[in-house]
Amino acid sequence: MAVAARKDEYVYAPSRVYSHSRAATAEALPNEMPQRAPRPEEPGSTEAEPRTRTREPAVKTRVQKGPSPRQRRKQRVLPKVASVACIFLIAAVLIGVIVRYSAIALAKPGDIDWDKAFEGVEWFHITGITPAISESAMELSVASVKEAKKRGITVSCDLNYRKNLWKYGKKASEVMREIAKYVDVAIANEEDVQKSLEITVDDVNVESGELDRAKYKALGDKVLAAYPDMKMIAITLRESHSADWNGWAACLNDGKDFYVSKKYEIRDIVDRVGGGDSFAGGLLYGLNHYEDKQSALEFAVAASCLKHSVIGDFNRVNVSDVTKLMGGDGTGRVQR
Repeated sequence: MAVAARKDEYVYAPSRVYSHSRAATAEALPNEMPQRAPRPEEPGSTEAEPRTRTREPAVKTRVQKGPSPRQRRKQRVLPKVASVACIFLIAAVLIGVIVRYSAIALAKPGDIDWDKAFEGVEWFHITGITPAISESAMELSVASVKEAKKRGITVSCDLNYRKNLWKYGKKASEVMREIAKYVDVAIANEEDVQKSLEITVDDVNVESGELDRAKYKALGDKVLAAYPDMKMIAITLRESHSADWNGWAACLNDGKDFYVSKKYEIRDIVDRVGGGDSFAGGLLYGLNHYEDKQSALEFAVAASCLKHSVIGDFNRVNVSDVTKLMGGDGTGRVQR
């Protein structure tokens, strides 16, 4: 379709636009422009009266702009964020169900044959999470440390305060202070000591991000004084500069000597979840494999330091990796 307009107006063709005069129209567009009919007042017109000439409106196409780069990024990112949020929500619900109805949450005193369970055992380890998940698990936890102590088994306990787990009516301190009476080796951070044992030292602020190690000696002294059967307490020292930059060290107090590990500046943290568990595992290994407590403490801190570079809550390193870091090799080179 082509629509002709008057002089100095535009002609809209399907693929081109032309500006022309009436005289040039026929010459310029002989194949595209049909000859117009003569007007009523011109020679050759057969119409008696002038007629109103109508023109078909021109159709202009408006180019639709697409989304901007920023809008496209949002369109890609927002659905992914929503999906991840849904996954975490579902996982949280499932974990809550699993914890509430797990075997340990439902177990109670009398369900375990302690003679058989502790046969040949030299060391028993428990954490503050177990008595927090249910009242029956709490009763079982108290019974377990009593039974272990009765058999001369070394008992270690990571206080592991988790405020969101203590939901069945008892405070953490009510239970953990009872369990601590039967503990030989306690493992904690400063918040665990304050919330689980209700023992504090002036000017120790668990949210300050900076640590005065002398205060932690005083804190350990108070714990050992409150529990005379406890042989030692190890306290982790974390300086939280930011989410991915922590200072990491620990101290150990056995009532006679106070040991402090070397301090690691951990940058670009991959995952700090499981850092406390890897410290506890490293300390138990160190106390059973080294003759001096300083080496045991250094092993525990180095093992936990490496855990910050491992995603997930399981420390996938071996003893040689830890001893290399203990010896000062922090290059990260592959050992062949």
